[in-house]
Amino acid sequence: MGFESSLLEHVRGLEPSITRAVSEAVRLRSVTGHEDVAAPFFAELLEGLGFEVDVWAPTRAELEGKYPYLDREERLGERHNVVGVRRGKRSGPTLVVNGHIDVVPAGDASRWLLDPFGGVVAGGAVHGRGACDMKGPLIAAVYAVAALLEHGFEPPGDVIVQCVIAEETGGMGTVAALERGYVGDVAVVPEPTELAICPAQAGLVKWRIEVPGRSSHTAVPWEGVSAFEKWQVVYAALKDLAASREATLSHPLFDPLPQKAPFACGKVHAGDWPYILPDLLVAQGRIGALPHEPLAELRAAFERAVAEAAAGDPWLRENPPKVTWIDGDFPGWEVSTEHPFVAAFSSALAAVTREPAQPVGVTYGTDASFMVDRGTTPVVFGAGSISHAHREDEHVRVDDLITQAQATALGILYWSDSVG
Repeated sequence: MGFESSLLEHVRGLEPSITRAVSEAVRLRSVTGHEDVAAPFFAELLEGLGFEVDVWAPTRAELEGKYPYLDREERLGERHNVVGVRRGKRSGPTLVVNGHIDVVPAGDASRWLLDPFGGVVAGGAVHGRGACDMKGPLIAAVYAVAALLEHGFEPPGDVIVQCVIAEETGGMGTVAALERGYVGDVAVVPEPTELAICPAQAGLVKWRIEVPGRSSHTAVPWEGVSAFEKWQVVYAALKDLAASREATLSHPLFDPLPQKAPFACGKVHAGDWPYILPDLLVAQGRIGALPHEPLAELRAAFERAVAEAAAGDPWLRENPPKVTWIDGDFPGWEVSTEHPFVAAFSSALAAVTREPAQPVGVTYGTDASFMVDRGTTPVVFGAGSISHAHREDEHVRVDDLITQAQATALGILYWSDSVG
């Protein structure tokens, strides 16, 4: 049996270990702000696989002036990053595996079919919050690297595994790891991509709009102006803007997707009493941008659409909506599909699945953005679907985790061969 076949068989044999580890990790309620409950698990996992482990809690002093969104973070100095390192015997390029150990809240548990923090293994899948976003894919990637090293693979340089906090609030954990010196030449970010190789990420900006109205008793609504009704004017204009962008924007890695640069409103609040017309509506959401699309131009187009909608409405013309840009933008990025790292992973996935690998872009933000700023070439690749993240009944299929692990191990091997 050749090295590649033996490696893939070895990874397949790790299915019980991977499944058990993902199940255990899901049972840890590491909701953003409380990642410290999961840090010991990941530290023990990496130590058991032969990594030198560094565990620390990023502080305000450490990140002041380096991460712009510190004010939104809770319990600074109490939430731990975990980084594992395997030193290479050569002085070649450094490989990073980056994944976040924080998860979003589970919401109403009664809406889940299974306990959101039960880590139940059923129907060929691990179920629960964080199963696909992204404890499952992170653990699969870690085991892939460990399998390679156990198989006698000599990486061209160091191998770094970053298990970071606070991705869901903007990426503080990854910034802290980079500031601590854990920077790589290439990186695998195992977010859930449905096993697609993703060498490009759309950008996004987060908006907040305040729409004024005039209160009145609901028995005499003609004496007031409903902020909710005026929001419909603004929202319709923004939907038109988004539709126009979808019709005119084009990118080969994003054209196959249902939307290339998604626009969505995720939060609306208006009124404090059911029998008073609301005098203010506040809406928040996001709008996407293709890689290399200047975010300043996107903001300007967005503000222009709001202003034009207001100009066509007598009330809003005199009482214009206010647009505010919320901290936490993710700039888009793109790596050529011909880059040796991307090509290696595409070839590896094709070898494992016996089907051609078709690279695509992702429309959500990832911590890869911060690594690109440091000169790292990333690939986003993982089991699970973003459609199952941030919602009830999150899960990841075990077979997909194994396919991911096999393709990751083979992709790193192919890349290593390409750099000598």
